[in-house]
Amino acid sequence: MLRSIHTKKSILLILLIPIILVSCGVMYEKTPSGLEYRIVKRGDGMVAASGGTVKVHYTWHWHDTLVRSTYNMLPHYQALIPGVIFPYDPMEALTQGIHEGDSIEVRLRVDSLIAQGRLKEPPPNTQPGDAWLLGIRVLKVYPFDWSKPGYVDSLITVDKKMERDRFDSLQNLRGPERIKEYLSKKEIKADWNSHGVAVEWMEKGAGPVADSGSLIKMDYTISTLQGRVYDSNMDTSFHRKSPLEFKAGTNFFPEAIDKTLSSLPAGSRVRIYVPVMRTRVPGMDGGVSVEDWKMDLRINNTN
Repeated sequence: MLRSIHTKKSILLILLIPIILVSCGVMYEKTPSGLEYRIVKRGDGMVAASGGTVKVHYTWHWHDTLVRSTYNMLPHYQALIPGVIFPYDPMEALTQGIHEGDSIEVRLRVDSLIAQGRLKEPPPNTQPGDAWLLGIRVLKVYPFDWSKPGYVDSLITVDKKMERDRFDSLQNLRGPERIKEYLSKKEIKADWNSHGVAVEWMEKGAGPVADSGSLIKMDYTISTLQGRVYDSNMDTSFHRKSPLEFKAGTNFFPEAIDKTLSSLPAGSRVRIYVPVMRTRVPGMDGGVSVEDWKMDLRINNTN
């Protein structure tokens, strides 16, 4: 019995040691600016050096809340060039002999950010000792080769295109899946049209639909499925003209949205759900997003 208790206490002590060390700051090393970081898992790949580029995924956490993650988006490519990474920048940890395959934890203290001039004052509801945690996973190290000045840049360009193609292919599937899940959870009845857009009818108008080149007048609100509003001419805080006037078939909106709007009879009130890949205009890369659109529309008239 005593042996069993002793064994349990030993196991508990072993489990507590990393927590005690972390809380005391023993496991954290510091960059020249005082940035705290630690290697959570050591890789065995190439060492990152000045002049090179490091491809990473990262997550931001505030206490237990995930603030931002690149894992469902595109990797970040960080050039390790003097003057590009500022003191107490989280990516400064990548200049400390990091290996390809490493997993790193960076701690950004509120009081240190203020002392470094990165923050003017503590954010609301924070204490000086509070900290953000940044988890960085080093995917690839691209060393600078003096004998081939443009070679690494071309490798990175190819890699970025491959990542973008992979991301787009994934979002072509996940966008409609997210919307279907949202509609099912909210018990919303919506019809998917041939343009890949789901249409929820509030009121079907009795007026004509727009021909190509016809003027469409409408009121709108564009938001995410979670309710964050992008733009609106029904919300006066956006200071948009009401109604919005545009010609059908002129790519004023991305094609899937344009064709959907052109199919709505004047007098209609609808809510349409647009997967993220249908919100993009061909040839315009724009920022990477995984946010699908919800558009509340009132078609005033077409002529």
